[in-house]
Order: sequence, then structure tokens, then C-alpha cells
Amino acid sequence: MEKVRAIYLHWPEADLVWRDILFETIGEKHVLTEYDPQESLEPQFADVDALLDHGGRIATPEIIDASPNLKLWQMITVGYDIVDLGIADGRDIAVCHCPGTTTSPGLAESAIMFMLMLVKRYRYAQAYVAEGRVSRMLTEELEGRILAIIGFGASGRRLAIIARAFGMRLIIIEPRSIEQAVLDELRPEFVGTPDDLDRAVAEADFVSLHLPLLPDTRGLIDARRIKLMKPTACLINVARAGLVDEDALNAALLEGRIAGVGSDVFADNRPGKEIPAFGHEGLMALPHVAGTSFGTVHRRSAVCLENLNRIAQGLEPQYRVR
Repeated sequence: MEKVRAIYLHWPEADLVWRDILFETIGEKHVLTEYDPQESLEPQFADVDALLDHGGRIATPEIIDASPNLKLWQMITVGYDIVDLGIADGRDIAVCHCPGTTTSPGLAESAIMFMLMLVKRYRYAQAYVAEGRVSRMLTEELEGRILAIIGFGASGRRLAIIARAFGMRLIIIEPRSIEQAVLDELRPEFVGTPDDLDRAVAEADFVSLHLPLLPDTRGLIDARRIKLMKPTACLINVARAGLVDEDALNAALLEGRIAGVGSDVFADNRPGKEIPAFGHEGLMALPHVAGTSFGTVHRRSAVCLENLNRIAQGLEPQYRVR
């Protein structure tokens, strides 16, 4: 197998461990260098066969034009809703992403963590801890609670398995058919399509989102659907901020029309004090790290290596989006 010449485009905000593990994974199997934005493009890209683009947003039309031999634009990410795929138009370049299985463990674990923090009233309890006082508060359990999983891809499936272990009851909303063996194992109480979303939102104790951000999913959880939720229900979002009307969600939480929110994603990717519900007992937040773990880095690096191997052998790369 011939070696492929690849170049890594590092996202400045990303931990350098991404680069280290990627280079360690690819090792001497291929020729891998790192893009230096301070240097001119032509010498760096003239002989490059593949771009390994962290986040999919570092590649530019100028980089594509400076890469006459380019065969693969590999995005080291799952979502590509904010990537301009059009910059590769007119070129015979395979554009690929990483599958949802690379992030599903972290996303599912974070979703269940949010649920546990909410039923155990984590913020309220921590206030007592900070004061050195014992609380007589009562908490809830996940056992017997209804979880509506909206989107049954890799992370939704992973969450379903964990939730069943906690004794939760499942509702699944998914446009595609689900294998009977999976349904037999999970024993959901209801399986529906997006047409049944209103029912799922109204019946669930927890609504957990596991969808890509597409034109037909943007704003899916809008003010009307938030009003359908029970006042004791919670919304969990480890997918994309654009799936939810964030203003309506904040208002519902602050007004006591829903009990809680667990979110890893926020409008403009800026979690923090500007969120109206910041500091509310019912808001549990992560700074967009639910799917980012050492395991994620290793799995995505392995996808990069596999696709480099495939183009070296003249095979079609996997997980093409264009």
C-alpha cells in the first residue's frame, strides 16, 4: 500500500491532544504534516492527497485551489451543518465526516448525567453543601420515568440502552424503520415518526434530542411544543442548539412551565451568564463537550486512518457527505 500525503488542519480552539493522538494513530503508515497558517499555501499543499480538517471549517477555497492532487477532504467531526461544502464544487474530491458512533458514548452518558442531576436536584443540594448544612429535601428517581428519545441514530440508541438499565420507560421518535431485534431488546412503549412528536413531547418526563440540524429539524422544539410539555418535564439537548427555540425554552423554565433543562449546546455556541436562566436550579449546562472525550478522539482518528488507507488502495472512502 502506497503512503498518502495528508495535512492536518488544526482548529485553534481545540486541545492539542487531538493533534497528538491523530499523529500517533497514523504514525508512519502515511505522510502526515500540520498546516501552518503563517506560511504560504502552495509549498504546503502542492503534493497533498488528503485534508484532515478539524471541525471541517479550516479548509478554505484558497486551500482547495492550492491542492491540485486532493482526493479526500476528511472532516474530523460528525456534524457538518455549518461547513461550506460548496468550496469543493467542480473538483473530484470525496468529502467525508465521522460517523455518529464516534461520539455516541459521550453524548449518551452526558444525557443521562443531566437527567440524574435534575432528579437529584444537584444545584439545590450543592447550595447546602457549600453552607455545610444537611438538607431534608426529597429527590426523585429515574426508575419508571418516561424518556422520549427524538432521533434514534447512534447516540439515541446508546442512550436507550443506558436508560433501560435505569428502569426508564421509552418512547422513540424516528423516521426510519428500526430493527425488530432492537425493539425486542428495548421494549419501548411507543415508536413513532416525526408526525407523532407532539404526543411524545406531551407524555414524556424527559425529552432528549439526538438529531442533526437540517432545514426540517431547525426549531423543531418551538414555543408551541414546549407548551405541550408537562410542568414536571425536562428537556435534554446534546445535539444542536438550533433544534430548539432557546428564548421560549428559557421563558418556560423561568416561569415554571417546565421543571428543567440539561443542555450541552447554546445559541452562538456561547454558554454562560448571558443565558436568561443562568444560575436557575433547573438548568444543567456543559460548554459543548458532551461528545468530546479521549475515546472520541481515538475513534475519530481511527476513521481518518481508515479513509487514508482506503484512498491509498484506490477504494471509495467511507462516510461520504458529498
